[in-house]
Amino acid sequence: MSTTTAIVRSHGGFINVYSEEHKGTTFKVFLPAIPSEAIQTHKILDVSNLLKGSGECVLVVDDEEAIRKIAQHTLNRFGYRVMLASDGSEALEIYKKNQDDIDLVLTDMAMPVMDGPTTIAALKKIYPAVKIIASSGFSSSTDPGKLPGSGVECLVPKPYTAEMLLKALHQALKSPDMDHQGT
Repeated sequence: MSTTTAIVRSHGGFINVYSEEHKGTTFKVFLPAIPSEAIQTHKILDVSNLLKGSGECVLVVDDEEAIRKIAQHTLNRFGYRVMLASDGSEALEIYKKNQDDIDLVLTDMAMPVMDGPTTIAALKKIYPAVKIIASSGFSSSTDPGKLPGSGVECLVPKPYTAEMLLKALHQALKSPDMDHQGT
């Protein structure tokens, strides 16, 4: 729900909720209309200019299946290999088994079972130089240095575009680190 709210707000809209006991809940999403001339002049994203990967492996950690699948599709399309985890606990198991292959972890900050800050801290215990991009639908903290677990390369706010994600990956992967996974 937090991601949906963030998406709706980022488009200038709002959500009304009506709930009645024993009858259910109704959500109404209101978005501003776009004038037809704005649609005609809207810039089409030129994917040829987006930064491509070179087969790097990204572990995507998010409790929302739709976000995992969209991230996977986008990253595969632009030259990355992808592993998926639905929460921090699953991410740790995958990372322990594949840490020599994983170049970067993209993790949601608000998840059940094990949240982002706890996941980040646990990953850093396994390998202190692990590259991490945090993602959140909450805009309360945009300074990655202030994120719990520190050592986060950057914060990508949800909803993010393919362009935002690819730029963040490119920056994080090119930042200097120790000998990759050399433990």
